[in-house]
Amino acid sequence: MADHDPRPLPRRQRAQTRELMLTAGMLVVDDLTARDDPDHLSRWLAHVEFDEVVATVKRLQVYLHDHGEVLPDGPARTRWIREHREQILAHDADAYRDIAKTVAYTVFDGEDAFRAALAERLLSVDRVTDDGELVEELDDRSVSPDAEPSPLSQVVSDLGDLEFERMRSSEATFVKLGAVQFAGSEVIRSLLRATLEDSAYGENELLEVYQRVLDGYGLRLRHGVELLDLFAIFSGLTYGMSFQHRIWPGSVRDDVPWEDHTRSSISLAMEAILEKYTEPDPDAA
Repeated sequence: MADHDPRPLPRRQRAQTRELMLTAGMLVVDDLTARDDPDHLSRWLAHVEFDEVVATVKRLQVYLHDHGEVLPDGPARTRWIREHREQILAHDADAYRDIAKTVAYTVFDGEDAFRAALAERLLSVDRVTDDGELVEELDDRSVSPDAEPSPLSQVVSDLGDLEFERMRSSEATFVKLGAVQFAGSEVIRSLLRATLEDSAYGENELLEVYQRVLDGYGLRLRHGVELLDLFAIFSGLTYGMSFQHRIWPGSVRDDVPWEDHTRSSISLAMEAILEKYTEPDPDAA
């Protein structure tokens, strides 16, 4: 036998081959997660088949025509999609001609270009923003200076529960979490980061809510702590608990017995974090 001929592999049983294949699959998946790759956008959205999208375009177009509606813009579109998704996907459009797949190539330079644009839309702040809902809730709680304000624990509980309910019931939350596996891609990572930054610093967003709560209760952050630290821990808690709630709802309790009423576990955690991160402000009015 020539020296350059490949040697046979060591003998193995079927059970060993099975384990080797599963381990090899784990190696492939973990490696894709760890490295940057220009194909990550296509991998993340590989389940979004172009033919299915084109067929859904037809249903959407006919639905809008039949109901005399137009697509809303911004955060309103996300809410509209959630409210109308089932009706659109079930809408009967068989009486109309199919859209030729080639038409899609007149607006996108191929399927990869479509997926790149779709990724940007899926991870945009419009998909995850509360559209000022928390600020409106805080405004509704505003009282005259001589009135007794609600206890801070009640405000934290209500605002925390409001945000958690919104996040855990939003498809966008889990689409975003699904993209994290491919955040080795600079493109996906930058889109995810932009969404977080907009959520923190955008108009009527979370840092403003936090600051208004602190000011309203005469609190300040302890030395060395920044509002961004609060945002990071609250955001991480909300996303993590949304993940946990989706797969094991019973472990994320909304009815923890607490004093003379029940509280949610997430609101109790948020209140504890706020208490640890803040102190009375001696200069507060």
